[in-house]
Amino acid sequence: MHRARRHRQSTVTLALLVALVGLGGCSSAAWQSPAPAAVPPRLVVVTTTSLVSGLVREVAGDGVEVRQVVPPGADPVTYRPPATSTGVLDGADVTFHHGLGLETGLEPFLAVAVEFGPVIGVADGIPADRLLPPDAVGRVPTPAVWLDPSLWSLALDEVAGVLVELNPAMTDTYLAAATRAKDRYTALSSYLDETLAMVPAGRRSVVTLESGVAYLLASREFAVTPLPATVGDRWVTEDDAAAVAETVVAADPRLVLVPVRLQGRGTEALTAALAARGTAATILPVTLDSLGRPGTLEASYEAMMRGLAEAISVSLVVENG
Repeated sequence: MHRARRHRQSTVTLALLVALVGLGGCSSAAWQSPAPAAVPPRLVVVTTTSLVSGLVREVAGDGVEVRQVVPPGADPVTYRPPATSTGVLDGADVTFHHGLGLETGLEPFLAVAVEFGPVIGVADGIPADRLLPPDAVGRVPTPAVWLDPSLWSLALDEVAGVLVELNPAMTDTYLAAATRAKDRYTALSSYLDETLAMVPAGRRSVVTLESGVAYLLASREFAVTPLPATVGDRWVTEDDAAAVAETVVAADPRLVLVPVRLQGRGTEALTAALAARGTAATILPVTLDSLGRPGTLEASYEAMMRGLAEAISVSLVVENG
């Protein structure tokens, strides 16, 4: 009898174990984690200048890998990258450059870039009737359209459209980000209007190396005179400084704008040449064509433009007061 009882207990125990295993199998199937959603591919984007990089980040944020060719602060016109720089093109989905003939020193690089993928000039699609005439060095048309936020918004649209084509899964995200940025650019234009309106009409005369400053100032009733075509990172010879000074004297401006990278010997040579001619115009080094390094305040397009307008206004209102 004891042997029969033990047999029945073993049978019941075995049946319970089988049932539990079955339930465990069902439970495992029922609670199995769903397959992870497909992650949109991270685009690799090559850019020429910090300003173009800024447009890409406005649209895609950190969702793309940005490889910039021209170092922050370098002259986007004359900069010539080393031969090894073409390595940034490996795996690139697209190369964005400014366009409108700005980056003459990058033409060999861009010629190689077309072998890796599409090469897009972000400003090339801006309507011709919204561009300024040829600048002091004969570039047609004057390419510094970033100095007008309404035109830079059109370049932003170009970037957004290309990124959407390359990564349709991110369409809503990219377009929403572009819309927010364009709204900020509209507010920026209003701020520039208010800031520069503080300058009295009799003081709105500026001489500048970058004739594209007219995008910022001409529509706000400033007289803008371009300096002679001394293109490069500096002018240091007496002849160059004398030619610049003669233009300044003829224009009789209140302010001379020079790129901040020309500070040093170039600015000293110009100051001496102006002093020799009895001209009291203020020389103001400003950031005209480059954003700061990512993560800094100067990396913001809006901060650059606000800072430029504020510096011009303060110089003409206070220092010339």
